Amino acid sequence: MTPKVGDTVRRRIEYGMNGGTLLPPETGTVVYVHPEERFYTVEFTFPSRWGVRRFRESYLTERTGVSRTPFTRGPYLPKGPDD
Repeated sequence: MTPKVGDTVRRRIEYGMNGGTLLPPETGTVVYVHPEERFYTVEFTFPSRWGVRRFRESYLTERTGVSRTPFTRGPYLPKGPDD
C-alpha cells in the first residue's frame, strides 16, 4: 500500500553513494507522492548542534516492481544525440 502525504513511516536510510551504508530504520513523514504512485519522498528530522537538520529520501512503491530506492545509484541520465 502506498503511503499518503502526511503519513508517518519507518524506513531505512541509505547513507553514502551507490548504496553506501544502511542506517537503522528511522521515523519520517511522507512529503510527496508521485501522481501515478511510482515513488514517494520521506522527510527525516534529526537534531544537530545548530538546531534541526532535515533530510529527504525517495522510495519506490510496489507499483514499480523494484525493491530499491530510485536514487541510490545516482540519477538516470539519458544518452544525448552525441553519445
